[in-house]
Amino acid sequence: MPAAHWHPSPRRYQPPTDPPRYPTWWEIRYVDLNGDISWRNQRITCGKALRSQLLGLEPIDDRLWRLHLAHFPLGFLDERHDPRILGLQNA
Repeated sequence: MPAAHWHPSPRRYQPPTDPPRYPTWWEIRYVDLNGDISWRNQRITCGKALRSQLLGLEPIDDRLWRLHLAHFPLGFLDERHDPRILGLQNA
């Protein structure tokens, strides 16, 4: 049984106290309580797991952005296709 091998970590989780910092040329968006960001007067769903986070959008190409949470790349926002669809793979 896996539960028989589990034990609590001796380390206590310390969440970050400062918001992430992004380069000044990136776009910054706040994820609302529904898991959405506002982008070009539209709502883009990022997921409820990202609620209340500040995300950075790094410009990659014309109308193509890489989405970051702090220094973790999450996926791409491709405005050349339906901008309401956020590709969260192959970041």
